Amino acid sequence: MLDDKVMGRLLPMYLLVDLPSGRIIGAGPTMLRLLACEAGDVGRLSDRFMLERPRAAETLAGVIASARTGHRICLRHLGGPNLVLHGLAVLVQDGARLLINLGFGSGLAEAVQALSLTGTDFAPTEISMEFLFLQEVNRGIIQELKRSQAYLERAHATAETQATTDPLTGLCNRRGLAEALERALKHLHPGERRGDEFTIAQIDLDHFKQVNDTYGHAAGDIVLRHVASVLRHEIRIGDTAARIGGDEFVLLLAGDATDAALAGLGNRIIRRIEEPVAIGAECECRVSASIGMASSVNYVAPDMDWLMSDSDSALYAAKRAGRGRVVIANRPGAMRGDRRHMRGEPAPLRHPGSA
Repeated sequence: MLDDKVMGRLLPMYLLVDLPSGRIIGAGPTMLRLLACEAGDVGRLSDRFMLERPRAAETLAGVIASARTGHRICLRHLGGPNLVLHGLAVLVQDGARLLINLGFGSGLAEAVQALSLTGTDFAPTEISMEFLFLQEVNRGIIQELKRSQAYLERAHATAETQATTDPLTGLCNRRGLAEALERALKHLHPGERRGDEFTIAQIDLDHFKQVNDTYGHAAGDIVLRHVASVLRHEIRIGDTAARIGGDEFVLLLAGDATDAALAGLGNRIIRRIEEPVAIGAECECRVSASIGMASSVNYVAPDMDWLMSDSDSALYAAKRAGRGRVVIANRPGAMRGDRRHMRGEPAPLRHPGSA
């Protein structure tokens, strides 16, 4: 027999069993890691393993029989981790001892994880080395795929955000507003007061062209960002603010608000927009705004075009009335349950507080 060091190098998973006692008198270094013991304290074969294949009444007798017939064996480790080892047994030293060489087989990945095995725990010619290499390659590929997937998801989310965002102000653009309106209409339940009503507020800046003509388009951009900041500050979580072009803005306000509440919000927005805006170190300018509103609660079966059209009409009524004010569209004959007014009729307009 070779000495233990040479045997351990060639067969790191070997067992040398004394016969007929069944005591393990030698074991490879990787086998000792599995058994969690020192070389001189391994114990008996039947105390450490149970023969699963071929079936036998007693483990040691079954392994000896397999050694004589040349059949492969499967031994289940009786301690933790609970692994099944595959291998071959041969009788040596004129039948006085049993040499068993084992491997992890399909349980290699589990064994590597449970025992923290590396390449040094296997013989250089062991096929397990190839499995370990393939496992590392596979792990690397999976990690790279996960990174790529995360990158694609972030890129997709960024593209979606950019597609629905106005680059100058950071508010929604026309597409973002359309998607928000579609969601609001989808959750609307005509004929029921469920708190899912909403109001469209169209906002147009008064005399904005003079800012561009007097101070330049860079100054106009500063004013537009100022207006966007005001809108973001005044609306609530769940509301939507959008810039749909030039100096035109739209708010989608969730909830069934009273005329007084809507007027209060609109006038507060106008007052803040009218605050002076610094243009450079020593210059400032002022603009105002007109606002037209239309609420879904005033319609039997509202749709996006209808609401936008009526709020647009209210906006121009505010401009005709002197600018810098709020006008709310009303359909007193088209309240829920009353279908006398069909789509296409102009909405009556009124200033907040009027009869």
